[in-house]
Amino acid sequence: MDLIDNVNETPDTLNTTEATEPNASAQAPTTERIAGKGAPSLAQGEGFFSNAIIAIGLFAIPLLLLVVYYKLMFVGLTNNNAMDFAQLGKNLSDGKGFTTYYLRPLGLTHGDNILNQPDVINSPLYPFILGLAFGARGATDATAAQISGLFYLLTVPVLYFLACRLFSRKVALIAVAIYAANPLMLEYATSGLPITLQTFLTTSLLLLFHTLSSQLQARAENPQRPLPHATLVGIGAVTAALYLTDSVLLPLIPVVVLSVVGLLRANNALRAVGAFLLPLALMVLPWMFRLGRLSGKPFYGLRGIEVWLGTENF
Repeated sequence: MDLIDNVNETPDTLNTTEATEPNASAQAPTTERIAGKGAPSLAQGEGFFSNAIIAIGLFAIPLLLLVVYYKLMFVGLTNNNAMDFAQLGKNLSDGKGFTTYYLRPLGLTHGDNILNQPDVINSPLYPFILGLAFGARGATDATAAQISGLFYLLTVPVLYFLACRLFSRKVALIAVAIYAANPLMLEYATSGLPITLQTFLTTSLLLLFHTLSSQLQARAENPQRPLPHATLVGIGAVTAALYLTDSVLLPLIPVVVLSVVGLLRANNALRAVGAFLLPLALMVLPWMFRLGRLSGKPFYGLRGIEVWLGTENF
């Protein structure tokens, strides 16, 4: 009887154990959830700290390199084109309009006043920025060089975000390090030339295109999302700005137009193309009209002759 009783009691014991095991397993996720609540906050804190260090480094290290290079190497504007841009900016800041004292034989036929000669060779954006800087800080070689340095610095975060999106944070940091420590880029950053502005605009255009593609993909998954009008406006404005920095970049415009139209058509969003074309037209057409009226060459002005000749000597 005792053996039978013990056998009968065993299932009850097993059942009791089985009954208590689910409770133990049910408590485990609770412990994990409690632990899980603390872990993200720690990770978030570490992420914020690392992001803050990266942000400071992206600003401080290129700035330090630029200041050191400027102090050691800058002796004034030595490039003829830099001096040409600077005198255009000075004339703009003095209220004389887009006129030049840098006289070229082919340019003398486009104005009857040698002291008020309209410039039909250089593009207007960089001299306009120089004019604003000269009005605020004075027309000096140092101010012109600092504008080049400003766009060198502004390119750093744009390049970082673009590389992060396309690759990874590690690749982005390597790309920024190569860009910031490149002796040629540091030379451009103190040259007074618009090369750093062109670099900044080109990198921004690539980042905007990546943003547009991501937004259109998200909208394809959720048609309720609004059309990316702001991004399209940005692409149009930056494309126009590149042309207004150097008219040689005119062939870029049809390439960008076809790319934007192709992306929008592939995602059934072609009706939003106006948001891209409007700023592009508003910024480009007035300048083309001026070039056409003064030089008879609405796309390049006399800069086009330089392109075909392949030389800067007229």
